[in-house]
Amino acid sequence: MIGVNVFGLPPQIEELEQICQSRGWKLIFDSAQGLGAEYKGEKVGKFGLAEIFSLSPSKVITAGEGGVITTNDSTLAERLRSLRNYGKTKDGSDIIETGLSVRMSEFNAVVAYHNFAHLKELLKTRKALVEKYLQAFSTKKGIKFQIIDGKRKSAYNYFVLRISDKAQINCEELHKKLQEHGIESKRYFHPPAHKIQAYQHWQKDSFPNSELLAEQCLALPLYPQLRFEEQEKIIQTINYYLEEQ
Repeated sequence: MIGVNVFGLPPQIEELEQICQSRGWKLIFDSAQGLGAEYKGEKVGKFGLAEIFSLSPSKVITAGEGGVITTNDSTLAERLRSLRNYGKTKDGSDIIETGLSVRMSEFNAVVAYHNFAHLKELLKTRKALVEKYLQAFSTKKGIKFQIIDGKRKSAYNYFVLRISDKAQINCEELHKKLQEHGIESKRYFHPPAHKIQAYQHWQKDSFPNSELLAEQCLALPLYPQLRFEEQEKIIQTINYYLEEQ
């Protein structure tokens, strides 16, 4: 089973663990967006068989590109080190299985190392920006947000509005209006995985909840360098379209 840290928020980890234990399944986590998040006071990165983090430019910590895998399984760790280096043996004398050349460069590693030193500051800045968004949109008709309960802390990798059919404008229209104002936004996750062209030959079922969320979710600008006056312009523009004209 793959549990996902969506927009920076960990899933209900204990419930997933119970399901996997009852069925004898392995549990891993797609924590690409979760670096810095917490579950019951514990930083993500220690759960399941392994957790996979992204260090791409849109993440809380970036290396330019690349990522990190955390695991407490020494056998898995050794195999992953081999697979990122063509599948070579530890001494490099042979190739024992088909791997890839996905070693992180020294330059990318230095960028990541520098940014990790600022993780607390980056998380604090993101949280402040999110709180301002929440204050601005919490009373708007038809607008909902990701629910964060007391046992989970988000890394706030993204801030996403869920724009229901009760709002004054739908998600697609607001996305286009923001583009006209030079404000970048992104529809998350649109299209949903089962609608992506590359996967069409596998599609056998419909997933109405995924399809509904894909039609309603819009990610707003969120990054530490976003100045409050810039954010205020974004908020004013969105509020103009969320209010009755």
